[in-house]
Order: sequence, then structure tokens, then C-alpha cells
Amino acid sequence: MNANRESEATEQETASANDSFTNDNNRDETSARLLVLLFAIAYTTFVMNTLPATTLAEATIQEALLALPLLSFVLFVDQNLKRCGIATETAVTTSAAPISDSAKKHNGSNTPHRSDHSEGRESSESASDSQCKRVSTASTHITRTRRAATVAVGLMIAAACIGGIASIVFPNPQVHAPTDPLAARIALAAALCLLTGVFEELLFRGIAFTAFESAFCSWRSVRNPAHAAAIVQAALFALLHVSLQDALLLESPIAGAQALLKILQAFLFGMIMAGLFARTRSLLPCVVAHAAFDCLYLGPAFSASGMVSVSYMSGSLPDLIALTASTALIACAAWLTRSWLGAQNATSRYIL
Repeated sequence: MNANRESEATEQETASANDSFTNDNNRDETSARLLVLLFAIAYTTFVMNTLPATTLAEATIQEALLALPLLSFVLFVDQNLKRCGIATETAVTTSAAPISDSAKKHNGSNTPHRSDHSEGRESSESASDSQCKRVSTASTHITRTRRAATVAVGLMIAAACIGGIASIVFPNPQVHAPTDPLAARIALAAALCLLTGVFEELLFRGIAFTAFESAFCSWRSVRNPAHAAAIVQAALFALLHVSLQDALLLESPIAGAQALLKILQAFLFGMIMAGLFARTRSLLPCVVAHAAFDCLYLGPAFSASGMVSVSYMSGSLPDLIALTASTALIACAAWLTRSWLGAQNATSRYIL
């Protein structure tokens, strides 16, 4: 009896020590990620205000200057943070392993062995039946998830095509006729969309989402840290894509409606990308999806004009109708992919 009490006390002390060690490491990691996020936001604000871009070449250079430092963070700093997390998990597991083994031996020595073969057969049959049911349920869930993802991809493609076609059919009257060759404009537009996808996914999904998720994991009141982090980073992502000051300067109800719809569209798009990142724990599919969407949505206008629009708010009714239609499709895609932000996806913080 005394040996059992001593082993239980030792296990409790070890568990409390491991918990405090893990909590301290998580707090340090969260602080580091939040500091990097603040630096990334400050650097982004500085570059955008210092190097304004109107042509495709200027915008491409600006996006490259924004993307490269963030890419360096993901490749070097985040790798070190992940190594620290792995080392912490290894240390906790190693220190807890001997006690758990001894507990297993102790418990196993006091457990009586069953000799009834009929009971063993019944238990194996019931276990087999329950396993078959679990496999069938999981297969059905996977099929539904794939169907929802396929429909969501189709809706996103349709939304991007609506925006791209509208920009060609109803061009911005403020944009002058292009002077560069068409091939050069197409190449610059593709490079700009790719770099934009790299920069925005690194900032909002790779840095912001991961930092907020790490912070929310330490809050016991937050049941799903991934969902809470997705909402915060999507709000920041939406604020980056529109300026209410531009809508007020135009003094048009249509421009104001465009500003509100653009905020909603960017927020929904940020939620979808956050769900994709939470599901895959990789930035590569997010970058590819983001760049492809921009190529379809913005690429035609960039290639046709050779310029970057200063504001999304044109005050044109056809643009408002196209923006409404594309936002509705993106909202449907966000609804179909809402399960990607499930609580089971909030355990790993791997980025690449």
C-alpha cells in the first residue's frame, strides 16, 4: 500500500512538473510568434507607404520586397520554433515513460487472466463489428468532405471568373491605354499574382494564424483555437484589402456598398484559406489556391491595362453586381469548408 501511494505521489509530481514546463515553453513560443507578427505588420505598412505602386512592374517589386523577408522567417525562424516544440514533447515523454511503464507492470501483475474462450470470441466479434462501423462512418465522412471541397473549388473558380470577366467587359475609365507589349503585361501580371499569394499567405496564414492559434491554445475559455484564430486573421486580411476613405471620397452609395462587400469578400476568402491551412498544415496549397484565384480575378484587368487599380471602389453599378455575385459564391464556398476549422486540426503548428 505504501509503495502504491509513493508511486502515485511521484506520478503526480512528475505530471505537474511536465505541465509547468510545457506551459512555459508554449508561452515563450506564443510571445515569439506575436512579436514576429507585430514586426511583419510594421514592415508591411512601411513598405506600402514608402513604395507606392501603380504599374505592374512597381507592384511586382513591392510584393517581392514584402514576400522575401516573410519567407525567410518561415524557412529559418519557424523551423527553430518547431524544433523547440519537438524537444519539449520529447523531454516530457521521456520523463514520463519510466513511470508509465512501471504503472503498467504494476497494474498488469494485479489483473486476473480470463480463461473463458467463449468470452474472448464474443469480445473479438464485437470489436470487429464496431471497427467495421467506424471504418464505414469514416469513409462516408471522407466522401462528403471531398464532395464539399470539390463544390467549393468550383464556386471559387466561378467567383474569380466573374470578377475577371467583369473587369474586361466594364473596364475602369481611369486607366489609360497600355503601352507595354501584351506578353510582358501577362508575364508581370502572373508574377504579381504569384508574389501576392506568397506574401499574403505567409503573413496571414503562416504568421498571423499560427500566432493567434498558439495564443488561444492557452485560453481555457476558447474551445476551438483554430476557429478563433481564423476569425482574427481574416478580419486583418479584410482590412488590408479596402480603404473606407476611398469610398467616402467618391461620395457614391454604390462605392460605399462596394467597400462593404469587398470587406466581406476578403473576410470570407481569409476564412477559407485559414481552413485550408488548418486542414493541410502547409502553406503550399494556400499559396497555389490564392495565386490561381488572383490570376483569374485580377489577371485579366492587369494584363489588359498594364496598371494596378488604386481602389476597388469604382462607383459602377455593373461592378457592384459582379462583386455581389462573386461574394455570394465565396460565401457558399466558406460554408462548405467550415469543417476544415475543426478542433481536431488545432494540434499541430507545422507550416511547411
